[in-house]
Amino acid sequence: MANNTSFTPSAAVRTGSGCNFRLFNDTEIWLQVTSYLLIILFSSFGNTVIISIVKKNPRMRSPINYFIVNLCLANLMIMLMNVVPYVVGRISPHKGYGISGRKLLIRGQFRIYDYFTIISGLAGTIICKLHVFLNGCTLNAAILTLAVIAADRFIAIFFPLRRAINSRKAIWLIAATWFVPALPGTILLYVNRIYEFRGSWYCLEFWEPDIPIIYNTVYSAADFILFYALPLLEIIVFYSAIIYKIWMRKIPGQTTTANQQLQMKAKKNVFKMLLVTVLTFALLWLPSRLFMLISMFDSLPCFRTPTLRFMGNFLVYLNCAINPFIYIMFSQDYRKASKALFDCVPCRKVDISCLHSQSMDITELTNSGRQSGPGMGSSKRIENI
Repeated sequence: MANNTSFTPSAAVRTGSGCNFRLFNDTEIWLQVTSYLLIILFSSFGNTVIISIVKKNPRMRSPINYFIVNLCLANLMIMLMNVVPYVVGRISPHKGYGISGRKLLIRGQFRIYDYFTIISGLAGTIICKLHVFLNGCTLNAAILTLAVIAADRFIAIFFPLRRAINSRKAIWLIAATWFVPALPGTILLYVNRIYEFRGSWYCLEFWEPDIPIIYNTVYSAADFILFYALPLLEIIVFYSAIIYKIWMRKIPGQTTTANQQLQMKAKKNVFKMLLVTVLTFALLWLPSRLFMLISMFDSLPCFRTPTLRFMGNFLVYLNCAINPFIYIMFSQDYRKASKALFDCVPCRKVDISCLHSQSMDITELTNSGRQSGPGMGSSKRIENI
């Protein structure tokens, strides 16, 4: 449906709260579109490579790699449901489907955000409700998957003789990462509805008068705690424990200076990987989550600017593009498998069985003292956490 709303993109608009909000000008819009197109490119490439590696290599089909594949699928869904509609909405707003900047008069106040433009009627209502519901589930599923990966690594390091998580349990845990955020997210199916303004339809969230606004506050606070603060705390605690365990561990037997240097190099690699994982999650998700909290308070309307909203969303999508490259960069198996993947495409399937004998995953790391003597092999196992 064509958009009949008329406004000057660079004009400043005073909202009902007295704040001056400025719409993005044409240059800023195309810079945003360009940055999002780059995210689509890198996210599609990186996440697809990880999924292909695990799919083509039976030896890579372990619980930890199932979790990583689940994370990659969530990343691709986040891109599909957010970044792609944003680009479509900016390039072709007349298509009637996408996310684009609009100045809307909602219940007596002008609001300037990026709104989900949609078609009218029953089809528009269904798309509106499902899009918001699935988007919330996907974002939170990605966060829970990162927390599950941290827990799996912790168990493998501290309880190496227990096979606490096998492939079947991994599948159940993956299902739980989607089911748990879906339960509280069902309320979004009710509060989101289509809204008509100057001939165009938008997907918006309305709590009142059917549901007291206090429930929106409770929901937003619970979402922040359950799907950001607690997972972040768990990740920090488990990875800190892993770093301490690896750093303090002594390889039994006689060690040469060369082997000690290799072991120290491997420990530093583990430290860098876990540090990057924590920092990217904590810092890139924080602005978006803080923006959500700020949106609950009517006393802080001037902080809810289009620029801050864009930056918060952009950093989340950037995280989805960065995640797969973290594993490729720091995991020896993924590095060699990705190299083999492109060396062999399209002639044959990738097979890293020859590589597996040279490196072990984190589960085997803690058994290195019993399974092999001291030396370079132990350092390689440390490197592949």
